[in-house]
Amino acid sequence: MIASEGLSVQLACRVLRVFLPRRSGHWFRNTGVTPAKTLVLVAPGGFEQFFAEAGTPARAGEQPPPVASEGLARIAELSDRYGASLVGSRR
Repeated sequence: MIASEGLSVQLACRVLRVFLPRRSGHWFRNTGVTPAKTLVLVAPGGFEQFFAEAGTPARAGEQPPPVASEGLARIAELSDRYGASLVGSRR
C-alpha cells in the first residue's frame, strides 16, 4: 500500500500508520492483488459514512477496475456533501 501526503511517499509491506491533519491532500493505493485492510479513524465522527457510500468491495486476486466517469461524479457529489476536496489525478 502506498500513502502520500504532499511530497513524502511511504511504501508499506505489512503495516502503515499515517496521521493526516485535517485538509491534508493524500491518497492510498493498493499496488498488489492481495486485498488490503484499512482502518480509518476520523474525528469528529461522520466522515466514515463517506467511505461506506463511495467504496466498492474488493474482489480477492483482482485489481479494481478504473473508476468510470459516473463513479467520479458520485465521489465528487459525496465529497461536497462531506466537506472533502478532490485534488488532481493519481495514476
